Amino acid sequence: MRLFIASIACLFCAPALALSSDNPVVISNIEFLIPDQYLLVNDYFGLLTIAKSVEINKKLQALEKHNGTQIVYMSVPSTGKLDIREYAIKVANKWDLGNNGQGNGVLFLVCQDGNMYIYVGPGVAGALPDVKIARIFRDIAAPHFKLENYSEGIEVTLDELIKAAKGEDTAPTFYNYLDATGYYFSPFLSIFERVKMLLTLERVLIGILILFGVLYAAGLVISRRKKDRTAN
Repeated sequence: MRLFIASIACLFCAPALALSSDNPVVISNIEFLIPDQYLLVNDYFGLLTIAKSVEINKKLQALEKHNGTQIVYMSVPSTGKLDIREYAIKVANKWDLGNNGQGNGVLFLVCQDGNMYIYVGPGVAGALPDVKIARIFRDIAAPHFKLENYSEGIEVTLDELIKAAKGEDTAPTFYNYLDATGYYFSPFLSIFERVKMLLTLERVLIGILILFGVLYAAGLVISRRKKDRTAN
């Protein structure tokens, strides 16, 4: 019984461990549901601290005010059956990054398994060509992620994207999002969006709880049979 209770306690600790920046473990292979609204920093996998989210958000806001280029960061637990490129395109299309019909948006997407992808809209492709994106991945992002310096790796990668996009003269965006940290516990997230974000984790936990229940019941049956045999 004690073992069963301890197992259940571990299950309820799992979400906190999974969302910790020091424990980027795989939660599930179910596709993370893309929220209807977005911020400049959307750290749904919790790789950044609140303070770091605020700091990065200020940098991205400054760029958008400077020349209209909108760079968005997003981390997710899983992209499901989609590869990270397909998922990034799906996000960019749903959120209409750039919001002015000219594709002046960039998405830096990070998944729980360490995979990364940078989607570049056609309006900023001149400032961020494929060869530059490849160099950013190879020389900046990859070395930090290899050492599991996720927070620092995310920030320096975004810094490099901002630096490259600063000289671009793009049309201003018009998306009316609130100034927020982008962290999961942001007060600007609606209850509905919180529920959507937890659906993946909830399904996994329910499945694990059911599995432990079945195993516990089977253990009780086996234990009773052993006792009956000993008594006989």
